[in-house]
Amino acid sequence: MFRNVYRFQFHQKVAGEIILKVIPRKDFSDLDKKKFLDAIYQRVGDDLQVIFEQVGEIKLTQRGKSKLLIQELLIEFGDYEYESWET
Repeated sequence: MFRNVYRFQFHQKVAGEIILKVIPRKDFSDLDKKKFLDAIYQRVGDDLQVIFEQVGEIKLTQRGKSKLLIQELLIEFGDYEYESWET
């Protein structure tokens, strides 16, 4: 569906907001960007602000894979708190 996107990743630092990092292919256009964002908003609704960021690189894991989501929010479950930080 998004043949002009080489790789993408979501990065969340703030509740209600997510950064969509995209490595575009050479034919990537404004129409591709609009279609991509429309598809994201169809899934998440209007409660989440999506910030589009075109990047040249997305950091890979030691095994050469990319993470779909980097989350830096404090998550609370009752008395349990979990913080996830990407280094």
